[in-house]
Amino acid sequence: MDAEVAHTHVTARLEREFEGRFDTQTVDRFVDQAFAELADHSAVMNWVPVLAERYARQQLQALARIEGHPDGLPIVLFVDTHDAGRSQLARALFERHCAGRAHSWSGGVEPATAIDAGVAATLGELEIDLAHEFPKPVTDEIIASADIVVFFAEPPMTVRAGTRVVTWPTPPLDGLSDDELSAVRDELDRSAAQLAADLSD
Repeated sequence: MDAEVAHTHVTARLEREFEGRFDTQTVDRFVDQAFAELADHSAVMNWVPVLAERYARQQLQALARIEGHPDGLPIVLFVDTHDAGRSQLARALFERHCAGRAHSWSGGVEPATAIDAGVAATLGELEIDLAHEFPKPVTDEIIASADIVVFFAEPPMTVRAGTRVVTWPTPPLDGLSDDELSAVRDELDRSAAQLAADLSD
């Protein structure tokens, strides 16, 4: 599909979805930002329209939460430096356990251009596919809208008052062997399962 046509279709769908909450200009702005962000990620070029729509929707959901229009689901945000390893790994595991009872997002302070191949491989062993994921920045809207923020080391940023902050101490994944990476995955999986269970409390 032609890029301009795809952009028009994505904008139209999101305008309908957020009708009554945001005007056309606001939706257009977030769609433009999403397409521009993905232009720097050559690894996902074939999926740009799909990913841009998902990313713009996430940003609009965050803004809706900030402006007092929540959809009833908590937002759980996983933050790492590059959003290429631990945050992507933990978010994917949490998504499997939460079964649609929360929005699960990830982001990085300095996002990389691609997800770590080892993370994709170790999740592939659980039949979790990261082909349609990419490192994303933590925007002001995203961090302000989160109900729960998960860090993996010393928090690299502050969050708004009232946000639940969780730290899962996890070593950087660079240089880990396959067995070491599997052990980290399994530990994060236990933490993700517990966090998902806590949503029902």
